[in-house]
Amino acid sequence: MGDRCWIDEALERQGLLFDAKGRARRIDAPLAPVADTHAHLSMLGPDSDGAKVPSRASLEAAAVALARAWLVGVTWVVSIADASEDARDPAAYLDWLSAVEERAHEEIEAALAAGIVPAFPDEPLRVSLSAGVHPYGAADVDDEALGRLRLIASDRRCVALGEMGLDYHCDVDRELQRAAFERQLALAVELGLPVELHVRDATGDAELVAHRDAFEVVEASGIRDRGIDLHCYTLGPDAMAPWVGLGAKVAFGGALTFKRSDEIREAAGRCPSEAPITETDSPYMAPEPFRGRPSEPALALATAWRVVEARAGTDASSEATFRALWKNARALF
Repeated sequence: MGDRCWIDEALERQGLLFDAKGRARRIDAPLAPVADTHAHLSMLGPDSDGAKVPSRASLEAAAVALARAWLVGVTWVVSIADASEDARDPAAYLDWLSAVEERAHEEIEAALAAGIVPAFPDEPLRVSLSAGVHPYGAADVDDEALGRLRLIASDRRCVALGEMGLDYHCDVDRELQRAAFERQLALAVELGLPVELHVRDATGDAELVAHRDAFEVVEASGIRDRGIDLHCYTLGPDAMAPWVGLGAKVAFGGALTFKRSDEIREAAGRCPSEAPITETDSPYMAPEPFRGRPSEPALALATAWRVVEARAGTDASSEATFRALWKNARALF
């Protein structure tokens, strides 16, 4: 995908991006800034699992990850805060995120001083957040939890609510999930914010009942005019079509790059140019060739290039696809 670029030397000298076996891997330079529209920054630390308040270790890990992302051209990251988990204490979460930003800028300054040339030196590092309650925590969506979401939404960095939705792969009562989903959507409509949706069908469900039910709830909610992010899209073009018709952005992450993901790549190839966006869902689902290690925002660049490959049969050039991915994220949030 082009000649050797600045990142090759940076990879070899600094080890910016390693695969699961510890090998520095090359990714071509981006042709426009890249957005990671869904990253769990507080889960990047080694001791972060299940933490109600993000840890010092996750602060350091998230800061380094943000700096690395900015250097390779992923200049905007949306951090996901869960009001029933890591953001149960909104003030603590927001303070933590501020500290992460400050530390990331220190890492960036150190990298620049070491001579690393960033992909887009004039593009600032943007850190935003989206706050919601995952379907797993549906039982926690009460007035107190909604109050926590309101507090987070009042922060200048909050650009959306979520992730929220329906997950029929888990054993949480479906009616409870639906009620929690509807309450969060109503809050998003009230606040005028777009939403990040988590929709997952039960194993082996060819009818895609979770997607059917989620579409019904969303269509009735009035959220369409605020904006919809169909997070972690892992189905084909047919299941995608009604969501695109509703005006949703379709978020492609690491799953797009997996060897058996032809259906997802077909969806990316047929997705209207105003709909696709990129994400990582860090630390989950790292894209090839990084599968097997924790994901991080910088790896949205690998996924962006796979979106370009998937759309090679369209009239869009590689640069046009990169610019569309960036423009779509900016338009949504």
